[in-house]
Amino acid sequence: MLALLRSNLALLFGIALLMTGHGLQGTLLGLRTAIEQFSTITSGLVLAGYFLGLLLGSLQAPALIVRVGHVRVFAAMAAIASTTILFHLLLVEPVSWFLFRFVTGFCLAGVYVVAESWLNAGTPNAMRGRLLSVYLVLQYTGLAAGPLLLNLTAPEDFRPFVLVSVLLSLAVVPMLLSAVPTPPIAAGRRFTPRDLWHVSPLGFVGICGIGIVQGALWSLGPVFASGIGLDLAGVTGLMAVVAVGGIALQWPFGRLSDQFDRRRVLVGAGLAAAAVLLPLPLLADTGTAAVFAGFFLFAGLALPVYSICIAHINDFLEVEDAVAASGALLLANGAGAVAGPLLAAVAMNLFGPWGFPLLLALVMLAIGGFALYRLAARPPVPSAERTQFVALPQLSSVALELAQEQVSEPDAEGSETAVGARARDTG
Repeated sequence: MLALLRSNLALLFGIALLMTGHGLQGTLLGLRTAIEQFSTITSGLVLAGYFLGLLLGSLQAPALIVRVGHVRVFAAMAAIASTTILFHLLLVEPVSWFLFRFVTGFCLAGVYVVAESWLNAGTPNAMRGRLLSVYLVLQYTGLAAGPLLLNLTAPEDFRPFVLVSVLLSLAVVPMLLSAVPTPPIAAGRRFTPRDLWHVSPLGFVGICGIGIVQGALWSLGPVFASGIGLDLAGVTGLMAVVAVGGIALQWPFGRLSDQFDRRRVLVGAGLAAAAVLLPLPLLADTGTAAVFAGFFLFAGLALPVYSICIAHINDFLEVEDAVAASGALLLANGAGAVAGPLLAAVAMNLFGPWGFPLLLALVMLAIGGFALYRLAARPPVPSAERTQFVALPQLSSVALELAQEQVSEPDAEGSETAVGARARDTG
């Protein structure tokens, strides 16, 4: 593993810089929509543009890479993303900002696909799970560190925008100078969302629901924090706490979902996450510590649901369909992420800032409640036939396919893994 990390050090360092820039710009633009006095609904629409671009970019990037190659796509997308953030300073207007966010999301999706493809190219099959764990840590570390950089200057200033541009530009340098060969990109058969629903209704609902939570958290989280009166340090600190919480319980939940019926784990995670946030408005008067603790626990309980749902879906897939399903998984999660900022904006418009945690709690309550219903609708998967839980980054097309390939690899004796070991009853 150490040799693998050393050989991919440049790529991993570039990814860390990339995620730091992404974390900084997400918090910065959330705050700037409030500073520029965009309405809550307008802010939600503007910030949803990023997730729409990210979704479409993730789906289109492989075909673009096939047409012109990894290096050209990577360099072009990185240059456009680095430049686009600066356009926010030149034209402060909602429609323009929506388009800028869309372009940024589309371009960063292409950067992620190429970076993850390069990372995957130098990774042996046996190391894939550990590589994904390192990638997940880097993703959340960048998401935690990026907002804290905003404390170096004021969000009203131009300097944070320049810093984001610098981070995105520097991130591509180690990747372009890496000696890892560019891998082939092959277009394969894809599932549709309807196929995904037939395979696992709970997995489909969970993937869409956690997409709503992710999209709302990373876009309107800073707007919520500012709306309840937190200062700049409080806003950036809360977003960092969410990122740290998001990784804190990934592996404990993974072990539970490998040992017990995953639906029961989803029931517990959904209901517990809702229970954490619902009383938060009543505790807010006790100080910011309650808000920080509540969102830390919520992120720890809610964000692992993404990986648990993917593992649950894999329990019902045939071995040849595991990788093909990644496109439908990405589409379902991405659709939820696009809807998240819009729904959060509506909730905050109706109920004030505290409508934000109310929406998050209701979504998690719906996931937990649907998982409870599915317990009676379908027999459990025998423990010997469950796939292995893999902690996954969100909205990451190549990383998702990498995990799907891992769970569909034959074991040492050449037999199938749990994925597709038998035809499942999809009733």
